[in-house]
Amino acid sequence: MDWRLAAVSTLLLAVCTGCPHTWGRGGSIDRAVAKDIQENLRRQTQACALSEAEWAERCEDPADWEYFDCPQECR
Repeated sequence: MDWRLAAVSTLLLAVCTGCPHTWGRGGSIDRAVAKDIQENLRRQTQACALSEAEWAERCEDPADWEYFDCPQECR
C-alpha cells in the first residue's frame, strides 16, 4: 500500500469519527438535538387549549372524552 493512501485514509478516519467539538457532549450536534427536544416538548404542552382545572373538571375520566369533546392533544 502506498504511504500516501495510508496517510489520507488515517486522516480521513480521524476527521470523520473523532471530532469532540461536533459529536461530543456539549458539542454542536448535542446542543442542536437538545434544542429540538425542548421545542417539541414546548409545542406538546402548549397544544392543549384547556387549563389544568378545566381538564380535571371535564376530561379526567376517559369515559367522558367523547361526551365532553375533549381535545386529542390533551389526552
